[in-house]
Amino acid sequence: MYLTDTKPYALDLIYGVGQAHVDLSGLSVQSLKINAGSADVTVGYETLENNIDMDTFLVKADLGSVNVKNINLSRAHYVIADVGFGNMSLDFAGQPLVNNKVKGSVGAGNLTIILPDQNVPILVKVRESWLCSVTMTRSLKRIGNNTYANDAYQKNSRNPLVFDLDVSMGNIIFKESN
Repeated sequence: MYLTDTKPYALDLIYGVGQAHVDLSGLSVQSLKINAGSADVTVGYETLENNIDMDTFLVKADLGSVNVKNINLSRAHYVIADVGFGNMSLDFAGQPLVNNKVKGSVGAGNLTIILPDQNVPILVKVRESWLCSVTMTRSLKRIGNNTYANDAYQKNSRNPLVFDLDVSMGNIIFKESN
């Protein structure tokens, strides 16, 4: 399906089973909700950024898997990631175009977060249980109780990437983009 780039969209995409590839390059998406159910979904931006700022980018993986590419090109102010028993990968490898806040919840599944280069300010807050596993990169240093930041982060940083994550029995893995 092809959509016009001249009209703003509020997309609510629901997948039960199967596979989907969604390229949003060059569109005007003001809000996006994706529920992957048991499907394998790849969504993101291959070449061009979103034409407008996106308020909320919500993605949910119940039993399936979701791979989000170049999420920075979405220009989303809020990213909400919900993983049940499935797998999710969020690629933040590029330079953020707007101030990003990422709220994530992991049940018994896996969440992989690919971080941008080290000059992008990053703050991570993680609430975890003894049944889970959280793997940080070397660039993220503990600055408080369940709080981590990289060297570029300051309290008044411009366009910081802020993560607020909950994990109960699953895994969260942070990776460097290179």
